[in-house]
Amino acid sequence: VYSGNPKYLNFLESLINDKTYKGDIRGLAQKYKAQFELYQSIATLMNENNNTTGSEEFWGQRYEKALRNSDNVRVRWAARDLYLSGMNERSYEVARTFLSENYKSTSEDSYFIDAMSFLCKSLGLSRNLKNKDILIEVANNTPNKKLAKYAERSVQYFDQSFKSSNKVLKQKR
Repeated sequence: VYSGNPKYLNFLESLINDKTYKGDIRGLAQKYKAQFELYQSIATLMNENNNTTGSEEFWGQRYEKALRNSDNVRVRWAARDLYLSGMNERSYEVARTFLSENYKSTSEDSYFIDAMSFLCKSLGLSRNLKNKDILIEVANNTPNKKLAKYAERSVQYFDQSFKSSNKVLKQKR
């Protein structure tokens, strides 16, 4: 269902209609079939105008499209996927750009903040010095306490003695 690939719709329908399967399996198939159309539209958007020649560019474009999605749940999924799957240089570039454009946001949406926190963790774990400056910028200047903490910890992969000068981290809990 999450793939949005139409080839799986027939499989879901066969699960729902086949009485030889247990009711809980058929029930799950019915539940997720209701969400299929949403994920199919997301998959269509993600693959739209995708004329890349290599794997690195393909994943970079997919992540960029996903991070620019208006659904913050999807944005979080994309950032989490970047974190869990490892990143290539193009994907790091996408993460740096997204962070630099959004870290000053005053949004309190937990999915959006989680997404940016995952991006910080990914960039820190990369140990790629190209990522250090944006992480320091986020750690010192974001208005969000959670994001500031994750950015500070991520900078510490490069410099263990780093402490953010961000006022939000200095406030009492």
